Amino acid sequence: MRKFISPNDNNITWTGAISFDTTEDSVHPTRIQTKDRTLYDSGLVYWADMSSGMTLSFQTTSCDIEILADCPADEYLASDTISPVEGWGSGNYWGGAEAYADLYVNGMYTDSQATSGTSSILFSELANEMKLVQIWLPHLTSFTLRGINIEEGSEIAKPEPSSNPRWIAYGSSITQCIGAERPSDGWTSIISRSLNLELVSMGYGGEAHLDPLLACTIRDEEADVITIDIGSVPQVRNTLNQRTFGPGLMAFIKIIREKHPTTPILVFSPIYFEDREDTVNNVGMTMKMMRTEIEKAIKAINEAGDSNTHYKNGLEIFKPEHVLLMPDFRHPTAEGYAVIAEGLKPEIKKLI
Repeated sequence: MRKFISPNDNNITWTGAISFDTTEDSVHPTRIQTKDRTLYDSGLVYWADMSSGMTLSFQTTSCDIEILADCPADEYLASDTISPVEGWGSGNYWGGAEAYADLYVNGMYTDSQATSGTSSILFSELANEMKLVQIWLPHLTSFTLRGINIEEGSEIAKPEPSSNPRWIAYGSSITQCIGAERPSDGWTSIISRSLNLELVSMGYGGEAHLDPLLACTIRDEEADVITIDIGSVPQVRNTLNQRTFGPGLMAFIKIIREKHPTTPILVFSPIYFEDREDTVNNVGMTMKMMRTEIEKAIKAINEAGDSNTHYKNGLEIFKPEHVLLMPDFRHPTAEGYAVIAEGLKPEIKKLI
């Protein structure tokens, strides 16, 4: 026999979501404000509905846990030719790959289960004791919780309140970590666990164009540290030129500063992209030029009196010698994300 737990049960704690679409029998977390959904480009909404960086947690004595959820078989994972992000390679080198949910029990990795196209995610043979269950949700598909089944007679309880600093990570597919096989393998996930941070991943594949509405969202969210991964998407997709890119970045930061006047912000420029470093795009920008413009913008912000905005050159994080860890020339593998985590962890640690 099993005991059903409603998706709206107060014992379930979420992290990483900006807002929720909630009904009596479902909870769908998303990474934009649902009230603003129609104001965004459809491409950004597509990626924002993916549960990258999100977790759900609860305490339970149950040895078996069944997560009832809608986990679509996303076309981006299912095909080796479909690429919704124009200009980002001829296809997906992980084509046909599965999406996963990762289970951590009392902070320790315990299990992963495939989620694509399923309505049930089962974790079994867990310890018969009260324990903290944390599930990292699939980072390349959406997720709608329909309920949780636990064993009849077992208990469920809310996790102890967390005092972990809240980290908002804005950026591209590099921040969404779309090349990672599992959701807890991305560099943001690795750093958040290592430094005990509450992660809010605002990484959107091919959609980091400094949307002002996203700056407003970051401004209105609680945050103890903010990172901005910027430059690669505008260069590849030809959306910001030498006249507009630097001012756009400075305005993005100024909007955030309206409610976060002293919150540490770390801006890092593009990591190494072998085929884009000296390639002039349709608006006259190379990847090297993007880095130069970012550094100039942050220097100008510092000189204007903001000493809490910091710059990190992406070439110091993911270097030319790491190119084999980026097989499609755009997205690192899990090993590549570990390299990024190693490069950025000390920078973020200094700010918290």
